[in-house]
Amino acid sequence: MAKTNLVHLFGMSIINRSTFFLFFFLYTVMLTSFAYADPAGWGLDTRVSFTPDQSLYSSSAVDANGNIHVVWEEQMGSNREIFYKKLDNNGNALTGDLRLTNDLRLSQFPSLAVDPSGNVHVVWMDDRHGAFPGGDWAVHYTKLNNNGNIVIGDKPLTNWTDNVYEEYPSIAVDSNGFLHLAYADSRDDAAMYTDEIYYVKFTNNALPITNEIRVSFNNTSNS
Repeated sequence: MAKTNLVHLFGMSIINRSTFFLFFFLYTVMLTSFAYADPAGWGLDTRVSFTPDQSLYSSSAVDANGNIHVVWEEQMGSNREIFYKKLDNNGNALTGDLRLTNDLRLSQFPSLAVDPSGNVHVVWMDDRHGAFPGGDWAVHYTKLNNNGNIVIGDKPLTNWTDNVYEEYPSIAVDSNGFLHLAYADSRDDAAMYTDEIYYVKFTNNALPITNEIRVSFNNTSNS
């Protein structure tokens, strides 16, 4: 949450034009605890992505200066890629749409966190490994500086050679800049695709500090 007591919400919206062509776009809505002209306390929707295809599964974080950082999954024909954008505290774009992935396979379900120095850490699930279709899903990562420039390029964080799925990642950064990654993993029952949750701690440059630690112990899917 920014120091101005604003909450920034991102999601999906569908517009049905006269051609009945459906497309998705991301938007940001600002809610302030001090409602003046608007008794509901909501600002206007601000459109973030501008494409004819689907923009979905967004993740956002606010840095120490109140700027908003957003990632999302973008459909590009039959492919899915990860995009990033930086906004000011009023939803005005500070960067263009920055493409973070460029591969013929699927890159999906991104998660984003901002560290105390303003660097942006992004993870997502990617199926570029193994045979097509249905390759081995792995968690991939990239690091950006506060202006959206690549500091660490696209790289896998999980073991993509194990013939199981590592999916649906979530990332957080603590006050010391360490990265904390949680994700669903099917290694414990790959034949049944029963996922469990695993955790790994990393340095600020995505070098592992801990081994993969199993967090959940259940008999049904946790993903």
